[in-house]
Amino acid sequence: PLLKLITDNYKERVQKCLMLLSSIGTISSVLPNLNINYDGVLIEPNLFIFFIGTSGSGKGKVQCSLHLVQPIHDKIEEDSKQEYFDYIVQLNKLKNAKGKAEEAEKLAAKPVPPVKLFHLPGNITAAYIVRMLAMNGGRGLIFETESDTLANMLSKDYGDFSDLLRKIPHHEEYTMARQGEEKSENYTIKHPCVSVVLTGTPNQLPNLIHNTQDGLFGRFCYWYVAQPPMWRNPYAHQDEEPDYTLFDKLAKDIYVTYTKLKCVGDKGVKFKFTGSQIEKLNDEFLGMYIKNYKLYEGQFDGVMFRLGISHARLAMVLTALRQPGVDSFDNDLVCSDIDFE
Repeated sequence: PLLKLITDNYKERVQKCLMLLSSIGTISSVLPNLNINYDGVLIEPNLFIFFIGTSGSGKGKVQCSLHLVQPIHDKIEEDSKQEYFDYIVQLNKLKNAKGKAEEAEKLAAKPVPPVKLFHLPGNITAAYIVRMLAMNGGRGLIFETESDTLANMLSKDYGDFSDLLRKIPHHEEYTMARQGEEKSENYTIKHPCVSVVLTGTPNQLPNLIHNTQDGLFGRFCYWYVAQPPMWRNPYAHQDEEPDYTLFDKLAKDIYVTYTKLKCVGDKGVKFKFTGSQIEKLNDEFLGMYIKNYKLYEGQFDGVMFRLGISHARLAMVLTALRQPGVDSFDNDLVCSDIDFE
């Protein structure tokens, strides 16, 4: 129902598809602790989605989807700023109080509470994104309407975190250790859960993903905006509310779901397919695998296997959004046939 409210807000098919998929990709970043056992590994819903279209094709509208998680980002940022403020106040109190010098030194020796962000900018150094993720429990969202912003950083020695991006889809542990002139930095992200939503032109794609053998290639889902640029009346809706208003309203429901799943904690919420669904999935993917193995002589194998993970993640997002209330997350979630298809 939530996704239908979004697509009903647009008339053109291309816009409906853009907003549907960008919303699913964005929401996949804020469903913590929902997981499925995929080949022995617990996989969460985090998706990597790349929209490709010529300049003026309308793909820029996806930025409205970011509003769906804005309250979550704001809450994380505000809480971290409050922690920093409380730290400074307490430190000043101890410094100014008689007989508290030792306590003040102990507090000053502790790490200063960092300002946390959930929406991580693409224009970010490798060290800083690792630090931000480590401070935020490994969770975040990279959402960029110009893929070159991310590509330009990955091309720099100090900004190349492509290895982290390759590890994230499988939630592989990531460790960074750096020795500076004044201090050393050591961070470990045990279970990184980050979603990525990007848009770019066909010419921008190879700047980020150089070829089909690039490890990043198979980790993204791609959607090509197959619509030539055309003139639209930009004032057709001048008396209506801007598009993002709807997304701001729906963000409240997303926030409630996020809060519930976060409170579930490490025990998590198990997502499952039925026996008949698994049987059909294996038949479909086996046929697809044999066809593409012959066509591409095995070079498509990595993409094929990751398509299975993407399918599970899409089904998890749809199932989570279909629940009538947050109490549903107190039990295992079983995929409906319509969401499986």
